[in-house]
Amino acid sequence: MQDLMNHINENNPSWKKRPHFTRAEMETLQSSAAYLSSLNPADWALLKVYMWTRIPEEWGKFWKPTSRGKFMEQISDVFSSADKWKIRCKREGVETGLETS
Repeated sequence: MQDLMNHINENNPSWKKRPHFTRAEMETLQSSAAYLSSLNPADWALLKVYMWTRIPEEWGKFWKPTSRGKFMEQISDVFSSADKWKIRCKREGVETGLETS
């Protein structure tokens, strides 16, 4: 569980400053543990790059949560948005830093 919490906190500097999860966040984490445990290191790397990247406004809406609570509530939606962003980057020829040689 601590590894999952660390992965999540790496996505936003303010989440690291408040490393302890609230009771609601812990409940959501526990209910999402199976999904989160199924993610591989490449998924977490994608999420981290996605969350830290500024997306051009002309690309439209890509959802990024502003709080860890929202992130926890809609974690699969965040990963879905990150996947869409990765596909858009590939189509536009924008390097993400995730490309393999």
